[in-house]
Amino acid sequence: MKYCFPIAREEGLASEVFDHFGSAPMFLIVESRDGSTELVRAPARKDHGGCRPVQLLSPHSFDAMVVCGIGHGAICEISGMGRRVYLAAARTVAENLALLGEQALEECDPAGHCERQGQAHGHRHGVGVGGCGGHGHGFGAGRGQREGGVMGHGGCGHRVRGRG
Repeated sequence: MKYCFPIAREEGLASEVFDHFGSAPMFLIVESRDGSTELVRAPARKDHGGCRPVQLLSPHSFDAMVVCGIGHGAICEISGMGRRVYLAAARTVAENLALLGEQALEECDPAGHCERQGQAHGHRHGVGVGGCGGHGHGFGAGRGQREGGVMGHGGCGHRVRGRG
């Protein structure tokens, strides 16, 4: 299978998964069978989602997206293309690929629900790492506060392994 990951710096499988799909400067598509990769750079933009990442990625071949944070609209668009959306639970692409192999990542459907609910709370406007939850401890506009006082886009209410 091919998986697509939003990243900030190209470091191959050691690349860290970027905090939010709509703001990612680039995407790494990985073939899980042989580890081959394809890099897709987002055009320069000034605002969140300004690069139209779903449209940018639509001509590229991949089966699923693995993200730390993503909005409901993007989940619907990606799912509408027959692709799945999983929530990253580790820092790097390689670590998340291993978790995918163990079927240990949560999948989100277009209704904004995960197969296994995380510990997030609050109402659902988007998805954050580790579980569905838009605002978590919320500030609005999809921002929330993770455990330990670390701000996170998507307000998931959890930490990613090795983060914050």
